[in-house]
Amino acid sequence: MHISKSLVADVAHELERERIALTFEEPLETRYEQDNEASRRHQLLVCGFIALATCNFFLVSDWLLVPEIFTSAVLVRVGIITPLALAVLFSLFFKQKSSIREASQVVICTAVSASVLYLTLLGDSQLKGFHHFCIVLVVIFTNVVQRLRFPYAAISTIITFFLYCTALFYLQSFPVEVKITAVMIMAGAAVFTLIANYSLEKQFRRTYLFSLRDQIRNDELNLLSQIDPLTRLKNRRGLELLMSEFWSETGAPVQPTCIALIDVDHFKSYNDNHGHLAGDQCLGAVADIIRGELRGTRHQAFRYGGEEFLLVLLDVRLEDGIAIVEQIRKAVEGSLKDRWSTQSFKAITVSAGVAYAEPEDQIEFELCISNADAALYAAKDAGRNRVMSLNDWEAQKIVCGG
Repeated sequence: MHISKSLVADVAHELERERIALTFEEPLETRYEQDNEASRRHQLLVCGFIALATCNFFLVSDWLLVPEIFTSAVLVRVGIITPLALAVLFSLFFKQKSSIREASQVVICTAVSASVLYLTLLGDSQLKGFHHFCIVLVVIFTNVVQRLRFPYAAISTIITFFLYCTALFYLQSFPVEVKITAVMIMAGAAVFTLIANYSLEKQFRRTYLFSLRDQIRNDELNLLSQIDPLTRLKNRRGLELLMSEFWSETGAPVQPTCIALIDVDHFKSYNDNHGHLAGDQCLGAVADIIRGELRGTRHQAFRYGGEEFLLVLLDVRLEDGIAIVEQIRKAVEGSLKDRWSTQSFKAITVSAGVAYAEPEDQIEFELCISNADAALYAAKDAGRNRVMSLNDWEAQKIVCGG
């Protein structure tokens, strides 16, 4: 996960608020929707198919309470509501804006409510007065089971309540006292389920914030575990993670890559003569130069151990890689000459060995490092303060009869 200071600040700001809002400030709201989009679609799909099966199962209630309109009930539930619901559910297999996703659920829920009330008004049976009570189930499903986002749940509930009151007005056989009681029961169900919906969404968002904060902290700790505290370059763990991405399991880089090993010349003597603190400062200064030379590129620098640094130069040929390392060598020699020169050390210098690999070579990463290490030792044997490649080392062996 990419961690930015703004993300950390946004999460902290939302958690510090006395009340968790039902809409975060941007860009946190966009991230919230992106992180929960897949699970939200899955939830709506599962709940939707269960609700559709339940809706058609209520054909039994239609047959028992208003048998005279059973054919119409089959037509409405199976011929109209089912295809509409399936179309909405099918759309959930694809990514869409949260507003469209939630609004489509409002449409299908209010359509189910309208269909039930229509069948109630259509019937002539003396028992039809009991047929409309299942509307309460629609409200419970929308607000508590399906958990539409609160604004959409409120809209769906208000529309359903309005339709319900309108249908009761046209039920002439219903006594006024019963109508008033039915409206009160419906209003109570609407209010209680909306309160539950609000509380659930608020708690869900608060849980998301805590989860995101923990994830940020874990990522920060993971990032810190990859950083060498002295040089502020990545360490070997960071190197392993990088190589798992840029070096294939078949034993080849995914793109032309140079591996360079850089070693501070005579560092042990410098450390012994001037103390460990001066040695640490020297390594930090070299690391700063390396970091500065690689700034703005995709290349990576690591503290490989002791006074050694390892560079991974991505998508470069051998001659270009040598040129980059040579520029670092010159920068170290020039930048640290005045500050670090002493009677025993005229200047701090580095030696480097460069190895090259490309996808066709099928060379293991460890072997490529070994090649760079061999070139580094060749550079030291040749007098230090220089950059050599494996090819230079092989040529030197031939000249020397090695």
